Amino acid sequence: MPIKTREDVDAVLGHFRAEPGGSVSLTDGLVRLSSELHVRSAMRNDADPLLAAVRRLTAAHSTLVTILERSEWQKGAAQSGHLDHTLWMFFSSCDVEHYFVALRSLFDELAIVCGRASVRSDQCPASFNELLSWCDNQHRSRRLLGPELFALITDCRWFHGIRDTRDGIIHYGALTLAIPSFETISFKVHAGHRSSVVPAELMTNEHVADFELFMAWTLGSLELTFHRLGQHLLQREFGGGTLEVFSSRYGYGVLLGYLRRLQERLPSAAS
Repeated sequence: MPIKTREDVDAVLGHFRAEPGGSVSLTDGLVRLSSELHVRSAMRNDADPLLAAVRRLTAAHSTLVTILERSEWQKGAAQSGHLDHTLWMFFSSCDVEHYFVALRSLFDELAIVCGRASVRSDQCPASFNELLSWCDNQHRSRRLLGPELFALITDCRWFHGIRDTRDGIIHYGALTLAIPSFETISFKVHAGHRSSVVPAELMTNEHVADFELFMAWTLGSLELTFHRLGQHLLQREFGGGTLEVFSSRYGYGVLLGYLRRLQERLPSAAS
């Protein structure tokens, strides 16, 4: 499910920790699953197709975090006078388009992981769009995926909005407008019925959305999904697992700041 409340953001924030020296690390079910699969593959001296799929998924996630970090770096460069404001606007438009394209591609990697984890991987679509449609046949898809994976996939129907905007960018000549400022970057992708549509809490005003909040919302929603996926497969494959592993990378500190700003915009679950 996508992030909807402040409590959802709290759940995401709980996966991060501050490290000595100011860096930020992340642990969740998927990070731990990847480590357990790596150890098992090394001990067996074989190639694990599930491990390969998980690695591709985490690499796709790293691309999104890199775009986020690059966007923040450009803001700093503009603030210090090392980036022309007009050039910054064009760079930001490219970042918005790249983010939508990379996010859409990540969902296909998620589909491959789910397929590898199913009873019959050869029968599960490798496209997330096709996988969601395939899940409309609940009897067959629930039987091959299991109820946990089936529910995880069908809870990601917010994918459709991402797909539509990405298709507008790639196939239908969308016009991407980005308006950077020292507070945030506002954006709009114009592509008819495929134009970008985001929750009201992510809007800068009635016309444009806040790109930093959008990245926080999508990455936070993915984090909830990744943790859920990893926890399920850890229990199934390793009885819960024993490794306590943290992943550290550039961009997590910036993401934490964006998530906290997103949290201020959202209602509480009790309201």
